[in-house]
Amino acid sequence: MLDDSSEDLALNTDLLKKTIPLMTRHAAGYYPISYALWYEYAKGDRSQLREAVDADLAQRGRLTTSATYALYVQHIVEPAERMIFAARANLMEMLGEIQRNTAQTGQNASEFDLQLAQFQEKLSSATSMDDLASAIVAMQAGAGKMGEDVRQLSGQLEQARNKIRSLTEKVDKLQSDVVTDALSGLLNRRGFNRELELASKRTGADAPELSLIMIDIDHFKRINDTYGHPFGDRVIAAIGNAIHSCVNTMGVAARYGGEEFAVLLPSQPVAVAETVAQAIRARVEQGRIRRRTSDEPVASITISAGVASWEIGDNVESLVERADQALYISKREGRNRVTIARAAQ
Repeated sequence: MLDDSSEDLALNTDLLKKTIPLMTRHAAGYYPISYALWYEYAKGDRSQLREAVDADLAQRGRLTTSATYALYVQHIVEPAERMIFAARANLMEMLGEIQRNTAQTGQNASEFDLQLAQFQEKLSSATSMDDLASAIVAMQAGAGKMGEDVRQLSGQLEQARNKIRSLTEKVDKLQSDVVTDALSGLLNRRGFNRELELASKRTGADAPELSLIMIDIDHFKRINDTYGHPFGDRVIAAIGNAIHSCVNTMGVAARYGGEEFAVLLPSQPVAVAETVAQAIRARVEQGRIRRRTSDEPVASITISAGVASWEIGDNVESLVERADQALYISKREGRNRVTIARAAQ
């Protein structure tokens, strides 16, 4: 949730001030990929990224554009997306190999075609058994070589088919991984946006109702600062599990970004959405997550929520905005509560 009065605003402003000077010193300049890399570097949460950047700087003194991109892919891009890049590279390499092999076989076929013409000429001019035998031996050699080329190409094509089948299976899995948030087990922002877009297109005479819940973990920065980021990750995972349990098959849930979650309830009125939101809020409030170091339960972890339902004239952006505004009201009025969005004016 973007909130002008949130604790994150000062942090993000400070990170922006640190990030811009870092970007100016390196070859990639102000490209978005460069900003993403140096923002995460300045933030300091990714120790492996900092170590890799520092090692590169120690060697070169300045990051090249290609080094910036390589570090971005390795440390910023989601693992599933990296696998897609790898699968695409494997397919391109395989296609290139097939093209080279078929080109070579095509060249050999042209040579064999010439040999056939020569064989026909020898047959027509043969005047003795020796001439005929010589032509047949030459033809057998040419046919044998062509047969071997075809067998090799056939084997290579079979290997290619097997590789394509394997890559297809990996891509099928990636299609699921790319839209799943690894920490919470829910959809990620990309997957949720796709579901929201589809649901909005179905909303009409056949499915007149659509409700959205936006959820934010209260004082999440304080939780991270007090108990550490590993514990913060456990909080996100636990709340993701609580949301999934309350939503079940009624709708789809996602980690919308950072400590914010979203729940989409197709064909459900706002009253049902409010009940679901309250159930999630109560389950989180009643839950206790224990610290691994001391087994001490940590209390006072709560969430705030905003609920909005689809109205005539709505689009995806306006629905999300109204739910987000309701969430902001919940935060402003004390947190650990659910607010229903006002009807669109």
